[in-house]
Amino acid sequence: MISLTGEQVNKTKSRAFTLIELCIVVLILSIIVAVASPRFRNTYETIKFRSTVYNIAKLMNYARDRAIIERSPIRLKFFKEDNAFCLETVKKEDEETEKKYSRRARKKKEEYETIKGSIGQKMFFPDGVEFDLDEPDGQDYVTFYPDGQSDDCVLYIKGEGKSDIVYTITTKKMAGLVKIYNEKKKL
Repeated sequence: MISLTGEQVNKTKSRAFTLIELCIVVLILSIIVAVASPRFRNTYETIKFRSTVYNIAKLMNYARDRAIIERSPIRLKFFKEDNAFCLETVKKEDEETEKKYSRRARKKKEEYETIKGSIGQKMFFPDGVEFDLDEPDGQDYVTFYPDGQSDDCVLYIKGEGKSDIVYTITTKKMAGLVKIYNEKKKL
């Protein structure tokens, strides 16, 4: 159709968004992101915290299994000042003397070295995660022996800002088994 001025008139309406409509959509999305992001962050921190607990328990089970297979003591050593831990094994020259000692002589101070490879490197707890090792002898490590036994210990792992969430990892001396509790337990 042609208007009186000679211009062509289009009877179809424009289907584009106006600037005001786009601004309203952006505003609504911004509000949703602002409300949801703290919840996502908290969820991420909780997942990271729980995976740390389960990874340490798996590492303790690995140390027990490796001690049995290699017939040599393996220990998980904790470093309070670095908030870290690593796996160590008896130095090779001390390994022969270890076999000569009975269970009563386990308190002998062998020299340990970190295990070669990535499994023996020092691993750090994530920021905001604290640990407390309650070992009867006051040591900063848990030793797993070739006969499947281990030192008795209770390891408390607490996340910063999660004052109500404390995990407890325990080992039993005779069985050497590792258990996880979703609460703080005194054993």
